[in-house]
Amino acid sequence: MKRTILFFFVTSLLFGSCSFWNDDYRDTVDQFVSVAYKADNVDFAQYKTFAIADSILYVEGDKNVRQKNNLSEEVKAVVEKEMVALGYTLFAPGKGEFSTPDLIVDLAYIVNTTTVVYPGYWWDWDYWWYYYDWYPYDPFFPYYPYDPFYPYYPYPMYPMASSYSSGSLTIDIVDLKNMGDDSNPPIVWHGLVRSILNSTHTSSERAAAIGQCFDMIPPANTK
Repeated sequence: MKRTILFFFVTSLLFGSCSFWNDDYRDTVDQFVSVAYKADNVDFAQYKTFAIADSILYVEGDKNVRQKNNLSEEVKAVVEKEMVALGYTLFAPGKGEFSTPDLIVDLAYIVNTTTVVYPGYWWDWDYWWYYYDWYPYDPFFPYYPYDPFYPYYPYPMYPMASSYSSGSLTIDIVDLKNMGDDSNPPIVWHGLVRSILNSTHTSSERAAAIGQCFDMIPPANTK
């Protein structure tokens, strides 16, 4: 009885520290808490290709830096495998080609507990445009550079305040296919695994927790 009460208490604390949408889904893999959300009225059959971050965005307070290391490579490989299993093709950009993938998958690691307010779109343009060189710089072409005076909002679809605990991994899938020249790309799928990167978890445990996000609500059309 005591163990049941303790588990309920700990789980309540985990869920209580973050705001979610009404139609999201969450579950646990051991001590992990996996959460997934898919945007309404999105036809995922229209998407064929995807690109994925080669690094993880480390979010620590008001500092946001990208790092590429063994852990980022591990997480990237797991997410890439999940996307390919759903039928998507990994986008291989050519230098200077005027082309983009249908979807972008971005990864972030919450270093310490933080509360963030999101505007409902993703706009980490400076990193992605530089890395893939999809378009040459054109002063007349819509471009969204980093503005140090504008707060960084990398995540969910609707304006909301959310508190992410230390060691959490976020996975965002962004729609580039239907983005207009004068708009910001919307996020069509969001995954979160709490406390996955802040301890001595094995690679298989991390892969299972990440995979559970994709299993619960796949970023694809489902019956």
